[in-house]
Amino acid sequence: MAGTKKAITTDHLKSLAARTEDCIAEVASAAAEAIEEAVQLLSEVMAGASATKAGAGGMVPGPAAGDQTKFLRGDGTWAQPSLADAAFAVSTSDPPADNQMIWVKAQSLS
Repeated sequence: MAGTKKAITTDHLKSLAARTEDCIAEVASAAAEAIEEAVQLLSEVMAGASATKAGAGGMVPGPAAGDQTKFLRGDGTWAQPSLADAAFAVSTSDPPADNQMIWVKAQSLS
């Protein structure tokens, strides 16, 4: 016996269209919620840390004009690099054991 063919009726097509519309509506709703959540996350500016309090992630605060050589500190501010608190050691041997200094090994260029 050969397979039976079913006729596709207008009611079948309407039903399929309605189910498809429902699926599209569900996906659109989920996408809208995800976009809203992403916008919320991206609109929060980072909170800087202090000596006693952790900061919070978020969008980096924008630098002002003239801040092109500054870096973003952990406290959430833009600052000019400074060597005021840096310690350097120049040596021809291995780095110091205490690792408290920036170590530069000198070598001959000839």
